[in-house]
Amino acid sequence: MHVPKALFLGLALAGVLGGCAEPVRRPPDTSYAEASAAAAAHAVTKDEFVAALGRFAKTTYRYTVEGNVTADQRIDVTGAHDPGAGALSRTIKVTDGATTGTRELILVDKALYLRTSERKRWARVDPDTFDPKSVFFLVNPADPNGLGDFADAVAWVEQTGPGAYDGSFRVAKKDGGVFIPVGAPALSLSGSSGARFTATADTEGNVTSIVVMLRTYTGDLTLTTRFSDFGKPVVVTRPKVAA
Repeated sequence: MHVPKALFLGLALAGVLGGCAEPVRRPPDTSYAEASAAAAAHAVTKDEFVAALGRFAKTTYRYTVEGNVTADQRIDVTGAHDPGAGALSRTIKVTDGATTGTRELILVDKALYLRTSERKRWARVDPDTFDPKSVFFLVNPADPNGLGDFADAVAWVEQTGPGAYDGSFRVAKKDGGVFIPVGAPALSLSGSSGARFTATADTEGNVTSIVVMLRTYTGDLTLTTRFSDFGKPVVVTRPKVAA
């Protein structure tokens, strides 16, 4: 989705005065000041929203993600995160036409464990050497749900109501044209450099949902991430059996 990069202000021109007519007295032009005030308001809202995203690095929470990646492929994700303990769990259900597969990820003490519905045993993987192009499991132990990257990518935000936001962000692609949505596995991406989002927050300032809307050459992509159970205990258990 194209995001306008500049705001053009049109000024109405007064008619030409003739002879010795008295000059027309017009009110002072306030359009520049109004535009500057609006830009400043957006900046304040962006700072407040980014600060709210920063809370995720300091508290436990649970999350879900749902959406259609393509016309035929859908993902549903559930998980929990304890940033203080460096622990994350993520279960990804991928529906592709008539085929459904499950992928599970556990991150504990910077050790990454993976399991798929095709392979029942857990496999331990070194995150430092993990193939970054493996789109369904890409994870950064320091920012496993991509919320830090998302905060850095926010371009502008405006508040549309109590606890409601609308904004845009710059899409950062990793190696191989991979894009990491908020709280979801990485996705192959083509034909987009910017995207819109909406978000909601509770009365305590916690972000409770982020809806990402992305337009690509293959169609529109919408992913909805919901957050809950802020500050409640999260237990992520290291798999007992790992290959």
